[in-house]
Amino acid sequence: MIEALRRLVRAGRDRRQVAALKREWHRISSDAVAHPELHLIVNDVLLIPPEPISLIGSKGDEAMLISVISHLKSSGRNIDVAVGEAWSSLPESLIAAGANAPLQIWDYKIELGTVVPHLKKYKEVILIGADVMDGYYSASKSYRFLMIADIATKLGRSATITGFSFNTNPAAALRDIPFSEFARQTRLCLRDPISLDRFRKLTNGLGTLTADVAFLLQPETNSPRLSDIQSWAAARREAGQFVLGFNIHPALLPNDEAAMGALIDASSSALLNIVERQNVSVIFISHDARATSSDSLAMQPVYDKIRSKFPDRACFITADHSAAELKAVAGLTDAVFTGRMHLSIAALGMGVPVAWATYQGKFEGLAQHFGLPAWLLFDPAEARLEPHKLQVLLERMIASQADLRGDVANRLRDIKLLASTNLPGAMMHSGDRE
Repeated sequence: MIEALRRLVRAGRDRRQVAALKREWHRISSDAVAHPELHLIVNDVLLIPPEPISLIGSKGDEAMLISVISHLKSSGRNIDVAVGEAWSSLPESLIAAGANAPLQIWDYKIELGTVVPHLKKYKEVILIGADVMDGYYSASKSYRFLMIADIATKLGRSATITGFSFNTNPAAALRDIPFSEFARQTRLCLRDPISLDRFRKLTNGLGTLTADVAFLLQPETNSPRLSDIQSWAAARREAGQFVLGFNIHPALLPNDEAAMGALIDASSSALLNIVERQNVSVIFISHDARATSSDSLAMQPVYDKIRSKFPDRACFITADHSAAELKAVAGLTDAVFTGRMHLSIAALGMGVPVAWATYQGKFEGLAQHFGLPAWLLFDPAEARLEPHKLQVLLERMIASQADLRGDVANRLRDIKLLASTNLPGAMMHSGDRE
């Protein structure tokens, strides 16, 4: 009851923020068209992340940020990153990728009018789209992204929202955005064909097809932190075992403890049966360590059960590794089952086939990108009534691994090229041209 009231309060606050943003956008965009002020440009690229508070708490966000920064840097660009007030300096991983400086202008409470003077100083503005654009988490956040990109374009700047998903039921408030008034030069990139179709229906044809920028992330295969897991995986393969990557997380079934418990139980049962009956070992891969959505909350009890019976056949990789390290870990597997979009992108980027625990309608388009069959998509809610379905899917994936790996290999180069179109001015690394 208390949680339901909290959701109502948040929804009401979100609606008020949307109304305020729309009024502010109309005022600022009209002024921007009349006074583009091109002479104010003194900086090159401003990069706006999807999450200004945790910044890289999600390894998916880290993967996208590093991919964009490193590829822009390879083209000689200079990149500043917009952050929340808690960030007086950038995380080391972003600095190592080539980012210059943090600009403390990015917070959900900051008005558009505060951001606009900074937009005027940059030649190009790039916003990381991810899964924040359909209003699932916050309609006002989606509004803010779209309106910043539109205002930047009207100011005469190049503006892009990089590849994002768009779910089946976008927030109702998004239907009220006057997309007909948006600057058509703004690049709105959709990361899969199904999301593109949904977005175009809402916006009367806006959007262009890309792939997720995280496909461009280079794996850190030589990290000393991975030596133990690399040795473990090598030993499993020498023993003739299939190495399965596995991931589930609490956001798959939010606000439903019983359903989440059923998914954990179904996962434990499926993996115990598979490890016992087949020559299979399991790497549990955590891809998000944020307190309320940490993958460990869902995976630790499953891992503990497998480990207690088969101590040499399971290991756990925590999310305190970098996104590039976790991509290298995904490459140690023969196949991956995951509910995290960017863990699946990491695996596919290493040529490893994937099955998904689905939510928000985010994964169907990625499967279509690679021509992968629909049976690889598992609805986690089914674990409550038909828990055996998860084991059936995992066994089928293991049996079909060679054919699925061939499907991934046939499309991977094209998908990486498509991912690079998010950043038309950036060159691909030499390793991506192979």
